[in-house]
Amino acid sequence: MKKEPQKDRYSGELKEIPEVEKRRLIEEIQRKQRLRKSQEKKWQWLHDS
Repeated sequence: MKKEPQKDRYSGELKEIPEVEKRRLIEEIQRKQRLRKSQEKKWQWLHDS
C-alpha cells in the first residue's frame, strides 16, 4: 500500500468542503491572523515605551 503525500490528501479534503464553508474557514483564519498581528503590535508598543 503506497502512502500518499499529506498535501494531496489535504487538498482532496478541501475539495469536499462546500464553497461557502471554505470561504467561512478562510475568513476565520484571516481574522485570527489579524488579531495576532494587532496583539504583536501592542506588545512592541509596550516594549518601545
